[in-house]
Amino acid sequence: IVGDAGGLREIVENGVTGYRVEPDNPGAFAKTLTYLIGDGRRRDQLAEHARELVRRNYSWKDIARSTLSMYREVLEAEAKHSWLSAVDLDKEPASAHPSAVLYPVAADGHSIENGGT
Repeated sequence: IVGDAGGLREIVENGVTGYRVEPDNPGAFAKTLTYLIGDGRRRDQLAEHARELVRRNYSWKDIARSTLSMYREVLEAEAKHSWLSAVDLDKEPASAHPSAVLYPVAADGHSIENGGT
């Protein structure tokens, strides 16, 4: 028994894999629960259909594939609308010029390598 809203609404098919009731309606929840407590055969049918739905549609492999696909869509959309669209992420970055060498500097601004001069 789930509230007829949000993500569980997409998973629970009313009367087939469970029951959806109006959110914020404790009376509807209590009535459905009372019905299911009294009908073990119906509970077993719902449970079997729900197990089959999960086996068929919710393997870890499918969930991973779906999540990866969603991440790709987000990254592609972001790349179209940001500075990343101007960057070729597959291109090897250029090497720094040989004269572009960094030397350690002391807090007072003097070179550490040359004895502080």
